[in-house]
Amino acid sequence: KETYWLIINGNNGFVGDLMSETLIADFLKNNKTKHRIIISSFNPLIVFFSRWLIPSTRTGFLFESENMKKWINFCHPDTVHPRIDFLDEDIIKWCKAKNLPINVWTVNSEINIEKCKDLGVHGIITDLEKIANFAKEKKILSVCDNTFASTYIQKPLNFGIDICLLYTSDAADDLLC
Repeated sequence: KETYWLIINGNNGFVGDLMSETLIADFLKNNKTKHRIIISSFNPLIVFFSRWLIPSTRTGFLFESENMKKWINFCHPDTVHPRIDFLDEDIIKWCKAKNLPINVWTVNSEINIEKCKDLGVHGIITDLEKIANFAKEKKILSVCDNTFASTYIQKPLNFGIDICLLYTSDAADDLLC
């Protein structure tokens, strides 16, 4: 089974701040990792430049409104991450027409996992072990959201998560330095 690390970059300054991506690129060049990396952000510039700075990684674009969808054509992510309450059949059709895998965030109820399964999404982003296990039963890829707990403390791979998140904003930037 392949392990992925999903790196989410939140708003950590002005729109063109690429410090996190530069640090990640340097880290990956200097350290061999057995994990595959997906860098995802709400900021289309970060997604676009991550493809250029770190070509060995995949990219994802987080979006939560119809207005944000237009930026997908600019940043050309490898996958999209719509918010669960924004997910509907139109979004699914739109992503399938563009051949974009869909990983929905943050899915923390069995009802929403059923919705994701019915709509045919590729994966979910969750922070609950119970939901991760339920997703596995439904044959949906699970991603752990480590917004408040680090992967060191939470150890999501130990309870069956397929992909782990790492946020590179504010405090995480300090850790990478």
